Amino acid sequence: MKPHDRDEAFLAQNISNYQYRYEEYIKRLKMDGFDVIGYARKSPTEISDDELKENIKNMISCLQSRSQVTDVYVSPSTCSKSPIAARDMTTDKDYTDISALLTYLSSTTKQVCLVIVDYAALSTDPHDTLLLVKNYKSLEGIIVDRFQDVGKYEVYRRNDILKTPEQLASFDCCPKLPHRSI
Repeated sequence: MKPHDRDEAFLAQNISNYQYRYEEYIKRLKMDGFDVIGYARKSPTEISDDELKENIKNMISCLQSRSQVTDVYVSPSTCSKSPIAARDMTTDKDYTDISALLTYLSSTTKQVCLVIVDYAALSTDPHDTLLLVKNYKSLEGIIVDRFQDVGKYEVYRRNDILKTPEQLASFDCCPKLPHRSI
């Protein structure tokens, strides 16, 4: 076997092992009584309704297949910097929107782990993410599925977030426009 082929085989094995370990982690959370749910957000766009629905359907499918979420809540047209609690409320029967997510988080007695596909999927405002965790005691963790981008999943635990909110700095991931004097 050539070194290049061996490297590719090693990488493929590590990727599949990583996904397997992640799936086992999710199974353990569920066995421990956690609800593992997903959230998808789509920025406002000029695409057709059919294209938007297909795009959101793909996000939902990704969350369900890789992270085995039971439900996915969706904001189909909102900016990543907009306050989570004020996001678009859809009347589209195809989606369960952010208001339903917030109602669920405030009423459930279960511990909840929220899975998102990247930081911007939830918010690019670390303070808003912190407020979400502070305001909803059932939210015990946030998992950022960055497997497509960097080959890993990142877990943010409630207690850690509340003790050291600086760890949410990664959520501030949108490039800032340069300041220009007039």
